[in-house]
Amino acid sequence: MARVSFTTPVGVARFPKLTKPDTTGDYADNKYKTDLILTDAELDELEATFKKFAAEGLPGAKNPHLPIGESKNKETGEVVRFVRFKSTRKPILIDSKRNRLPENVEVAGGSKIRVAGTLNCYEKGGNKGVNIYLNAVQVIDLQQGFNVDDFDDEEGYVAEESGGNNDDTSEFDL
Repeated sequence: MARVSFTTPVGVARFPKLTKPDTTGDYADNKYKTDLILTDAELDELEATFKKFAAEGLPGAKNPHLPIGESKNKETGEVVRFVRFKSTRKPILIDSKRNRLPENVEVAGGSKIRVAGTLNCYEKGGNKGVNIYLNAVQVIDLQQGFNVDDFDDEEGYVAEESGGNNDDTSEFDL
């Protein structure tokens, strides 16, 4: 079956790794990726599209894996549903007017984005399903997250090992 390209509606980025592949932590897989939080209606429509694609590309497959996930906040009980995009290739990043973003722009969680991807059916081992390759991301509302440069030096506590003015912030994922 041929691959099918599509573009999502605007949603909210969750755990994006769009300028560098994910290489650290429990979920590191050396891929560029993001989850995209959409409304329930938008997710239901995408899920129907994915199921139709799977039915055509994987005839007879029972319950093929789809790239839609959900997680539950342990404190609030709120359930968040999302679409997961991944790629081994760096996606093209553009702004709301379709201009390429500078290389140093970091897209953080909470950014409003649209994603262009390609659907593909797979059969690996006993597993069958649909995955989405991450091709491009249009950033509508950029959130850049935490940056230690947002702080000024202040009088007060200084960590002993830092010796005061320590410019090494490598422990922070900025």
